[in-house]
Amino acid sequence: MPRRLERLTLGLVGLGRIGRAVADRAKTFGLNVLATSRSAEKQDGAIRLLPLEALLREADVVSLHLPLNPQTRHIINRKRLSLLKKTAYLVNTSRGCLIDPVSLLEALDAGLLAGAALDVFEHEPPLPNDPLVNHPKVIAMPHVAFRSAEALIELRTRAAQQIADVLAGRVPEHVVNPEVFQSRDRQGAYPDRPNAS
Repeated sequence: MPRRLERLTLGLVGLGRIGRAVADRAKTFGLNVLATSRSAEKQDGAIRLLPLEALLREADVVSLHLPLNPQTRHIINRKRLSLLKKTAYLVNTSRGCLIDPVSLLEALDAGLLAGAALDVFEHEPPLPNDPLVNHPKVIAMPHVAFRSAEALIELRTRAAQQIADVLAGRVPEHVVNPEVFQSRDRQGAYPDRPNAS
């Protein structure tokens, strides 16, 4: 039988902009929200922060919202999967390499968790015979769960706006290498940039 959302605990692994947006929506449905974050200063009292291992033990649904880097690659591995409740679900819409796919397959087969919802995979696109894609306890999407007519328009509009921002001397919305803009600020190249403070 399905379980009522308002009785569930959602554990967010990563509490950046997307993680916080997910938390806001989850609270609307009555879920208890926990999170783990490397930045303790992000705690605002509305979301209880826990170490990753404690979050995995307590959450009914674990949702990943991390960037991929050497520290986060396979952050969900055999050891951490063993901490989940047998009734828990794992959701990954972030980066496929956050999960060790061999360990996840073993955990699903062994009944260590109830299921997984994956919008991203370690190898993309996943092969049609990928055992996770075809597993009966997995909901698999080919990284298009966001897709809608409105989303495609927004995607193009925001990309174009960021190009226009750079050409006009403004800092774009999503900066991968902020140090470039910081050095330009010191040289006075972005006089109309809003004060960050």
